[in-house]
Amino acid sequence: MSLSIPRLTVSLALSLAAMVSGSVVACKASPAPVSTGPFDTATPGSDGGAGSGPAPDGAVAPWPDPGMKVTNEAIKVGGVTRTYVLVVPRTYDAKRRYPLVFAFHGSFGSGTQFRNFYRLERASGEDALVAYPNGALDNNEWDLESVSAKNADVALFDAVVADLDMRFSLDKARVFAAGWSNGGFFSNRLACSRSKAIKAISSLSGGAPYDAKGVLPRYKPDFVKCEADQGGVASLSIHGVDDPEVGLDSGEFSAVYWAFVNGCSGARAPTTPRPCEAYTCPAGKPVLFCPFPKIGHGIPPDAAELTWNFFKGIP
Repeated sequence: MSLSIPRLTVSLALSLAAMVSGSVVACKASPAPVSTGPFDTATPGSDGGAGSGPAPDGAVAPWPDPGMKVTNEAIKVGGVTRTYVLVVPRTYDAKRRYPLVFAFHGSFGSGTQFRNFYRLERASGEDALVAYPNGALDNNEWDLESVSAKNADVALFDAVVADLDMRFSLDKARVFAAGWSNGGFFSNRLACSRSKAIKAISSLSGGAPYDAKGVLPRYKPDFVKCEADQGGVASLSIHGVDDPEVGLDSGEFSAVYWAFVNGCSGARAPTTPRPCEAYTCPAGKPVLFCPFPKIGHGIPPDAAELTWNFFKGIP
């Protein structure tokens, strides 16, 4: 599949869910494979409905989480203090081994803000630990371009996994990453850098790994590697058909990328849940592309359930 991949730097203003209509949070998507040209700035509520993006901190009251242990965590990474929100199941049992799910917010966001909107642990329930890190670059963005050895956000991932593995009973063979917008791009980038540590990703309104600086190894001109020995990762790409901020073909390219890396074959075919499409892939490395209508640059109301069901279904 041949794709044109213009490099764009885009400043995004996101519309919000109907429940918080009137508040705006901006999100800048880093250069990405899209073909829709420069993006327009959305107006508040232009997406409408429950599929819109997160609200700023304070715009949504924290949702009830009876019994869930929610803590604000801090960890030193390369001499810098980084922070994240950690959610531990109410019935945590040290005799069990728990998956760990990272959830990465969009630009100008925070772990708390994304948690209030995405509510991933509402889907994972008592069966996983969930970490919502905070970005540290300008606009609270994630580093999509630095090579792995010099990428502070990749180092943050490594440090959090190592720290939680000492404190909790983790199943390190079942570490997952999900993210929205800039966080969706970073979930792809992180899986590219840490394919041996990440079981699967869910990219919401994001895009595939790319190389803006021309320094990464490559499979072929349109498919970069982040590590010379990079392997495949199961991938779920959720995207709005009418996304005015990050074009639909950016989300599709994420699926195309991982289908190539994973050694999938054939064209995508409709699968459940609708409107998802799946490649024919090796066991344990499924690739799904889910183009949702009428959500704009947003998240479907059942995105957390779709993501968790995808993660837990991978052997």
